[in-house]
Amino acid sequence: MLRLNVVPTILLAAMLAGCAANSTGTRSGSSGSMATGPRLMSSAEVRETPKPLEANVTQADQTLDVTVVAFDPGLPKDPKKFDKNTWPELRRSEGRYVAVQVRDALVAKEKFGAVRVTPDANFSSDLYVQGRIVESNGESLRVDVTVSDATGKTWYTKKYAHKVNTSWYRSARNKGVEPFQPLYSQVANDLADRLTKTKGATVSEIKSVAAMRFAQNLSPDSFTDALKVKGGRASLIRLPAESDPMMKRVAAVRLRDQMFVDNLQPVYEQFAGNMKDSYQVWQSQSCAEVERQREASGAAVMKGLASLALIAGAVALSDNNTSAGNTAAVIAGTAGVMVAMDAWKDTQEAKVHRGVIDELANSIDGQMATRVIEMDKQTVTLTGNMEEQVQQWRKVMAQIWEAENAAERTPMM
Repeated sequence: MLRLNVVPTILLAAMLAGCAANSTGTRSGSSGSMATGPRLMSSAEVRETPKPLEANVTQADQTLDVTVVAFDPGLPKDPKKFDKNTWPELRRSEGRYVAVQVRDALVAKEKFGAVRVTPDANFSSDLYVQGRIVESNGESLRVDVTVSDATGKTWYTKKYAHKVNTSWYRSARNKGVEPFQPLYSQVANDLADRLTKTKGATVSEIKSVAAMRFAQNLSPDSFTDALKVKGGRASLIRLPAESDPMMKRVAAVRLRDQMFVDNLQPVYEQFAGNMKDSYQVWQSQSCAEVERQREASGAAVMKGLASLALIAGAVALSDNNTSAGNTAAVIAGTAGVMVAMDAWKDTQEAKVHRGVIDELANSIDGQMATRVIEMDKQTVTLTGNMEEQVQQWRKVMAQIWEAENAAERTPMM
């Protein structure tokens, strides 16, 4: 029995030993390295062989699996550069929350295979949806989204935005409705439309490349000649038959990995569900504060213009004292426009909701609950924070692969 100490409620999938990511979610390395998925051999390490016939690439299942990476919260790396109105814990939580909403919108399209949320892009998948939050204040949500596939090709990068007002939040018809659902739906619509225009042969090759990247990451020595990587793009050189014993073992390990990630999706769902009520309280109050700030700014500008007119008249009359007084009034009026959007923090109810969001953010990044996983009579116990759990799971996957091959090498008695 294999008994290891490894992952919990939020491991969020694994890409085996050697899939290290830097702080931006991309891997460093040679020019042949790729921004998403398992690490590949560089083109210099690959022995080129003739490409197989198209028939060898075709697969029956033409749906593409999609990985929605938790959105970049758009925070500066240096905490000292945070805007005074920035709430880091909220933004980090929003990155995960938005990813869940995009995932749900994609699932609703019924155009894709499995759609999963993951903490980064270092997991096996056919398509990757990566986004960054540009603005989120309850009134406006703006995000940048990039879609790419397993070959490393970027399908498109697009900006999305949607805006609501305080009357939207006050309407009884909108109770329980996502204020920015139109944005999430548009992301899904665009990807579904692009998939519809993608040729079947391209879909087949994407799936084949994704499978071979996983295989090469498991066993570089066995699959170094399967893919060619150049300029961050992977192309298929050979595709072993599905009946190949080595590929059968790869498929078995990959299935376990996918099932593990599937079992983690309820964690994200619970996170988003627990966050929803408090998040919408913040959205509605922040939206109202944005509108009040804009109104105050408009009033201050008009007052400032009136004051400037008085100053100009005073200067013309050489009344220096009046001019100085009005100048001070203008400065004071302008200073009054600088209102931070955190008035909602001062109410008792808002403090409760703020505490909920802070706790949720910390629960994701901090110590996770222990989870015991049974896999083919093997018990795996996962503990620690997310990073520790990922590393543990990679070790488990490597050991599963070794066990699979050891069993194959054991001579019959």
